[in-house]
Amino acid sequence: MEMLCAKVEYTVYENNSDIGGTWFENRYPGCACDVPSHCYSYHFPEWPKFLSSREDIWQYLDPICKVFDLRRNMKFNSEVIEARWDEESAIWRVRVRKRKPNGMTRVSEDTCDVLWYNSALLNQWNGPEVEVRIMHSANWQDDFH
Repeated sequence: MEMLCAKVEYTVYENNSDIGGTWFENRYPGCACDVPSHCYSYHFPEWPKFLSSREDIWQYLDPICKVFDLRRNMKFNSEVIEARWDEESAIWRVRVRKRKPNGMTRVSEDTCDVLWYNSALLNQWNGPEVEVRIMHSANWQDDFH
């Protein structure tokens, strides 16, 4: 990506505190990919298994981000809350909510010519309003027994 986009400025807003998306969030025991890892990977490096665990996937992504210094263009704990096309200016206006370590949030606006939005299909879940503990794979709690 760096070679192809050498003169392109880009920012990745990531809702989580680190890379990985669904593989960062889903931490339940035995969480693994049901698609052969090589089907949707870069041409480097080798995968340890045909069907990789979530840990293997993260350990694959992390060095790639380090080698290519991809995190420098990533803003973590940042949720895109609105994106709208400004016809008059011919730009996207993107509102982002940044969560700070103290729990406070700050909303800011960014602009861009091109918007590539990846929706979080696997972590936007709802459950019934009941008075028992509900567990969902997208929000696994390590203290669950």
